[in-house]
Amino acid sequence: MKFTTLVALALLPSLALTSCESFEEAIPEVDPGLVRSELGEMRNTTEWGDFYMGGQPTETELMLAAKRGVTRVINIRSEPEVASLTFDEAGLCADLDIEYIHVPVTWESLTDDEFDLLMDVLNEEAPGKTLFHCGSGNRVSVFVAAHRVMEANVSFEDAVADARTAGMKPDSKPVLEEQLKRLTGQNFE
Repeated sequence: MKFTTLVALALLPSLALTSCESFEEAIPEVDPGLVRSELGEMRNTTEWGDFYMGGQPTETELMLAAKRGVTRVINIRSEPEVASLTFDEAGLCADLDIEYIHVPVTWESLTDDEFDLLMDVLNEEAPGKTLFHCGSGNRVSVFVAAHRVMEANVSFEDAVADARTAGMKPDSKPVLEEQLKRLTGQNFE
């Protein structure tokens, strides 16, 4: 076989793709899954698409996040947790030109409206990356697992397995099951 024939055969797949209206339409979106990551020393740091998530970032980690393209921080730590910080996270985000969203969440006081609000916030597109955090990664992993099941067609089992690697504690799984059952009408136990 001649070299030109080999080149032509190698180009056939790419030529076939150009005949599609859009390459992106030809290939369905696939959930990338959660990937262990690092953002300084932040606990349980994982990435999912344009989301970093994990535990409480420090001032240094927020500055690093800004350098990595984070334009929005979603903090779901409770009011007492935020009050115990040694720095003003909202103020630092403002200084870094990062949108700061604070929705305090505890499992003991979580309402359906708060859960729905955070699901809506996760669905909003940000102009850059988002840093979604709580104290350890436990609470944020539940919201991301629910989002992935509902919006990315990830199986409940896969979402839970990924959430565990992202810091979800076993006693948080019932919250996830309860909220998904409420939102979808399906049983996930």
